[in-house]
Amino acid sequence: MKRLAIFALVSAWAQAASAEECSQNRPTDGATAYGGYVYEGAAKSWATPEGNARVWWVETGAHAAPTFSSRTDGVPDVVAIVGEVLEQAVAGYQKLGFEPALRDGDYPSCASNGGDGRYDVYLVAFKGADGVTANERCTTVGTAQRCPGFMLVDRNFKARGYDSQREGAETVVAHEYFHMVQNAYDVGMDRWWAEGTAQWAVKQLYPANGDLERFLPSFFAESGRPIDTPPAGVTSGFLYGAAIWPVFLHQHRGKETVTSVMAALGAGKGPVLAATDGVLVGAGTSLADEFAAFATWNAATGSRASSGGYADAAKYPMVNVEEFPDGETAELSGITAGFASRYYRLADPSPRTITLTTDDTRLGGVAVPLEDGKVALSKAVPLPASVQGEAIVVLAGRSSKKTDVRWALRASVPVVEPPPQATGGDDDGGCTFTERAPHGAAASAAFVGVALLSALVRRARAPRPSRRR
Repeated sequence: MKRLAIFALVSAWAQAASAEECSQNRPTDGATAYGGYVYEGAAKSWATPEGNARVWWVETGAHAAPTFSSRTDGVPDVVAIVGEVLEQAVAGYQKLGFEPALRDGDYPSCASNGGDGRYDVYLVAFKGADGVTANERCTTVGTAQRCPGFMLVDRNFKARGYDSQREGAETVVAHEYFHMVQNAYDVGMDRWWAEGTAQWAVKQLYPANGDLERFLPSFFAESGRPIDTPPAGVTSGFLYGAAIWPVFLHQHRGKETVTSVMAALGAGKGPVLAATDGVLVGAGTSLADEFAAFATWNAATGSRASSGGYADAAKYPMVNVEEFPDGETAELSGITAGFASRYYRLADPSPRTITLTTDDTRLGGVAVPLEDGKVALSKAVPLPASVQGEAIVVLAGRSSKKTDVRWALRASVPVVEPPPQATGGDDDGGCTFTERAPHGAAASAAFVGVALLSALVRRARAPRPSRRR
């Protein structure tokens, strides 16, 4: 594993901020240092020429950093790479439309701030983690709490299993700095959104970085869990795998959707799902409709990927799909809650009408055909729907309520209305016909009688960014 920190500690960005004016939490501060990471000996620092970052390290003691330098100025390579990546993150996230992280230049003289207003990052020897963001001197603005702070990152990423110091810095430093960006909006935002958007943000800066994809299996394996209810514990991969939600919002509604949700959180319109619904309603859709599209896109990944979903759908893991029984009177029932999803495969070659009985303010259903094993997203329709052959039925939550909602999925023989009889008169004696259910091969599914889900075919106006390979 390249990033043990994710499962050990990395979510420490959410550490409760100190209300004291004279914060003394840094490795240079001795026994009061955050997490017990105390520098021994004289600390050194390097200020980046761009003016935004200062990297700290020591050359003796438990936290001594590698001192090899290929540079003419003698700055250790591990130090310079961390500073370079931090500068790229500062510029890159602002270019995406996010507010910059809060600076610490206005601290009182009694507080430790690294001596200036640059973003400080300290190289330490982690035992299990590889990156942490610590908060200081938070202030309350409305209902939001905004905090400056500093970062701790591992002194030697290559020794932690990354292919190189640069790969580790791009994965960890850019991730931790995005937590500082989030803390400029509201340090209290939902952790699944905080970790998920940090993973998404790193991917925007470094498209070839594979850390986002590495955690997706943890999310896809628990699609039946409400998106805003991750498993207990700070080490849950579900938190980081939730990056697929901002990936969806970006690719389906435009990346400005993610920045707008962050701004709404900063304006006190949280929690995250409420803020997201407000942004989406303002754009002419809703969280309920977009989550249905999201759940359906998640059925079209891996070997089931076709066109119309995620740009990298074929590289993503697949959700678990259960079997729906054959037969004209087949039925399944269950209980769900919140914004969660379930998947069922149909394969009966005979035409059937599939109906969902539930509280439709809490849960909805979509049927989408499988054509040669691929999910045909453009042919998805809401339930009830007439289905023949292979298809997947997606059940998707429409409310964040966590009380149980019961559902029943039923099959029945489709009713085909006969064509109207000619009544005579001035119609030239011709006949009119109603559309009948098609009878195609069993390998594909036919859907009739219901309009297409507009959310599934809606696309962001901006073209998708190119992917570096």
